Amino acid sequence: MGSCRVRGRKEKGVAFSKNVSRPFPPNLGSDLIERHRISTTGASEYKLNKRTVTYTTYNEALIKHNILVKAKNFLVFQGDVEAVASQSSKELTRLVEQISSSLELAAEYEKAKEDQDRATENATHNFTKRRAITGEIKQYKEQKGEAERFESLCQERVRQKKSCYLVVDFFYLNDLRVG
Repeated sequence: MGSCRVRGRKEKGVAFSKNVSRPFPPNLGSDLIERHRISTTGASEYKLNKRTVTYTTYNEALIKHNILVKAKNFLVFQGDVEAVASQSSKELTRLVEQISSSLELAAEYEKAKEDQDRATENATHNFTKRRAITGEIKQYKEQKGEAERFESLCQERVRQKKSCYLVVDFFYLNDLRVG
């Protein structure tokens, strides 16, 4: 897109007049020439390509060509700089959000933030749950190992008792034969 040219001038019976012409590449159509006149009585006249249009049509044409209409981006009226300078940080933030059009996305942002918080909470819950399950699995494996060692020791005890009885029987039978 080409550059934008703004001219303002005083005319008789007109408090302020601004003309904006913005050339576009041929594939996007002809140049957009817009004019906004403010009379001394405060009435505004809007023209697009030398044709008088309503405020709504004027704004729609500007929005269509990506010209920000909600902010006073063409004119700085007397007192505006002082008014902006005296605002609190919260008000300045709101003004920047309004100029950048991010204020319109605030509700969508808040919803996305809530979704993110909910997802983070779910992930934390799932991580905690997984850690607990992993701990239980480790505990069950330890208990299984202890049970297997106990079973092994019980079998060893039975073998030792059998050996002991066999030895006792052996000596008992030898004493009977000798005696």
